[in-house]
Amino acid sequence: MKRKFWNWVKNEGEDTRTLYLTGEISDETWFGDEVTPKIFKDELMAGSGVNPSNVRQLAATGVDAVHFSARSVRPGGMVFRNPHVSMGDCGDVSEYDLLCADERLIRQILTLLEP
Repeated sequence: MKRKFWNWVKNEGEDTRTLYLTGEISDETWFGDEVTPKIFKDELMAGSGVNPSNVRQLAATGVDAVHFSARSVRPGGMVFRNPHVSMGDCGDVSEYDLLCADERLIRQILTLLEP
């Protein structure tokens, strides 16, 4: 059984999460229950929610890569919108909106990561 000493906590009122660490990473495993760098890295990469307010904190953990979508929503180009026909359920995004990578957010995050 692996000891998970980190926890992603959703920030109240925001669409972000904070990573809390309460232990250390072992360089190697003796009994198979230590958290190795690979296990921690896999969890961190799956964490998502990387944004300008937390990218420096994540980078300070020593990871060699930070993955983010820099996602934003913009109106789609559909002109005619029939209120009686649904294109399907898209969760929090209207069927008339588009999810896209936001160049402004990407540049902001990259600037924050510069030495």
